[in-house]
Amino acid sequence: MTLEESVQHVVMAAIQELMSKEILGFVASDISSDVEQQLKRAMEELNEVIAEKEELKQRCQELDLQVAALQEEKCSLMSENEIMNDRLDQLDGSFDDTNTAVAKKYFHAQLQLEQLQEENFRYELI
Repeated sequence: MTLEESVQHVVMAAIQELMSKEILGFVASDISSDVEQQLKRAMEELNEVIAEKEELKQRCQELDLQVAALQEEKCSLMSENEIMNDRLDQLDGSFDDTNTAVAKKYFHAQLQLEQLQEENFRYELI
């Protein structure tokens, strides 16, 4: 049972075609498996990034609240500082006006200090 040469070529071509399809099938399944693994890794990374984004969003909200609280405290301190400066200006002005009780006490204390310094100087000369 010998086959003609042309039939042998046809059979060989068919065998080669089947073998190449099997190889391509294995390669395709390998490629499909690789793509699935890559897709799985990409999904995991995406979920991690989404979780990180949510954490950063939460942290930004916390920082926004802190900034608002600090700005409110700053305004309060600036207002308090302005009130204190006004009071200081009033007290400074009261020293200039010799009719106020504070100014009278201040000038009296200043005179006593000068008298004590003169007396101390005299005792040092003796």
